Amino acid sequence: MKQNEINKLELGIWLLAGFALRIIEIGSRLLEHDEGFAAVRIFSYIEYPYTFLPPYYALMKIWSWIFGITITSLRFPSMVASVLTILLGWILFKDFLSKTGQRFYLLLSVISPFSIYYAQFFKPYAIISFLCLAALILALEKRTYIRITLALLIALFAFLCHFTAVLYIFGFIISVLMTSKFRIRIKIGMLLVIVFGIYTFFWLIHPLLWSDHYSASFVFFEAPFRFLKLLFNRYVGAWHLYTIMINHLWGHFPLPGSPRIWKSITGVLLLFVGYGIFIFRKTTNAELRNKLDIVILTIVTAHITALYITNGLPLTPYIVPKYLLPSLIPLLGLIAIGLNKLYETMKIPAVLCGLSIVMISAVGLNTTYNLKSPIDYPDFKGIEKTIVKHAEKNEAVISAAELWYPLKYYWILDNNDIPLLCYPAPGRIHFKATKVTDEELEKFRKDILPFEGVWYLSNMMTIVDPDEKLLELLKEENVFLGETTVALPWPGVSARLFHFGLKKVKAEQGTDTLSSD
Repeated sequence: MKQNEINKLELGIWLLAGFALRIIEIGSRLLEHDEGFAAVRIFSYIEYPYTFLPPYYALMKIWSWIFGITITSLRFPSMVASVLTILLGWILFKDFLSKTGQRFYLLLSVISPFSIYYAQFFKPYAIISFLCLAALILALEKRTYIRITLALLIALFAFLCHFTAVLYIFGFIISVLMTSKFRIRIKIGMLLVIVFGIYTFFWLIHPLLWSDHYSASFVFFEAPFRFLKLLFNRYVGAWHLYTIMINHLWGHFPLPGSPRIWKSITGVLLLFVGYGIFIFRKTTNAELRNKLDIVILTIVTAHITALYITNGLPLTPYIVPKYLLPSLIPLLGLIAIGLNKLYETMKIPAVLCGLSIVMISAVGLNTTYNLKSPIDYPDFKGIEKTIVKHAEKNEAVISAAELWYPLKYYWILDNNDIPLLCYPAPGRIHFKATKVTDEELEKFRKDILPFEGVWYLSNMMTIVDPDEKLLELLKEENVFLGETTVALPWPGVSARLFHFGLKKVKAEQGTDTLSSD
């Protein structure tokens, strides 16, 4: 057997292993948190401008028409995209890595808990990663206007699937500039790398400068994306991007000292590692290059390992991409240099960039190899037992719209066509007002009429109902069925959970009746 055939066979084995790890038990878990949220929105009465952007909405609609609505079928596109992304990463790096380096990349990509997790996740993250990496490869391989135009269209399609793809588009533009034959374009690309590098550095340290990190998030994300609200008829601001990229870190870092400081130090360290290689890119000392590669690989491995260990078991590796993501734009620019054979010392940042694309955007709370649902962990068990296990479909959960976490997992199951889409849990009544007014109280009375019972979680309504007007109304007009205390997913934080049986008002008779229990 020729060496080329052996290499293809080995690659096929790696991809088969990646497929196997992602297909195992893909349909065994009920759709969880954001998945249930996505499924109900796509397959219920809500139109796409208020759910996802048109491409992903249309893709899943067409997919479900062909293959039906099951948990496996809904997650299958993400799984396929995840496996193909492994292949694309190998295509990108195969000419610039040794055989050992290629195997190291394939190993990390195949067993990556990030990649495995969101390969089994009914959201567009795996798909946009595949699209953006495909666009980058297409543009760099043959830099003709046709290929670059096609690559840009692919990147824009990814952007229309999810707003986070805008980062890949910026990196894509930088990469195209820096692989140009024209010196002026290369200089512009290098300038953009420096600008985005400074931007990233400032982004990483701004929590040390502002006590309220949301004030800084407005500066960086709210203003530039306001126009998207008009384009897509939906609110796009700091929450949609900033939370996805950084905000999950707050309060999830059990290390000594301030989590802000640790986040900044490790993130900036990773950034300067990339720039360190950039500085030494012209060295001709092979021994120095090899030592530098080893140092970089050691630092990155230690960084990821430390995050695994310090966050305990089960692992929470979703944190790592949140460090890589701020540095993704500079790294995407640097990857273009890495693909230039004159600068072979850039191969490690190229690998880092590829890995970040493969592993990015995992949004799990407890992502592990055994893929347990977040609802299985102790902090959620109180809520699960008291609501999910006992609530009926005709009961409602009252929660503030601004505080979907953690009760955003629970949606009403009133559509017979989608019996498997989320946890067997009640509907919800949202309050969007800053404070509960008399008008809100009247609206509340009407909203709960279709239900026979209601669950009220006190802590989740503190902001909009500090005086507990809704709770008092429930106590006065309905049957009190019980009260308990449940643990919320923050150390030492609990909430009072009230359960009421509601009166059914028959307007045509002008009389009240108690709902049966």
